[in-house]
Amino acid sequence: MKNLFTFLLVVSLFCSGFTWGKTKEGRCKEANELVFNQQKNDFNVLPDGLESKVAELCHDGAAVKFVKGLKCEFGKQIDQAVLNYNSAITIDEHFSDAYITRCNSSQ
Repeated sequence: MKNLFTFLLVVSLFCSGFTWGKTKEGRCKEANELVFNQQKNDFNVLPDGLESKVAELCHDGAAVKFVKGLKCEFGKQIDQAVLNYNSAITIDEHFSDAYITRCNSSQ
């Protein structure tokens, strides 16, 4: 009886769409939200651990390219920064901070 209950529980979890953690899309969305929340505070300073946390969540996502662009811009590597912002836009055309920051860094 106990085995039957366990079997039914497992089957119902899989049939209901249960996942064993966030999907890649969910992790990338979380990375984007981290960056957006930082934008509300201040993009003149990257908080400790933001880059690694974003990379851990979505290593090839728009948020990673955007943060790399910020680092390049802080280091006065404007051309490289713009390339990273362009990459962020290519990955996620709705990543509005990349458009705005790219425009501001080009001036």
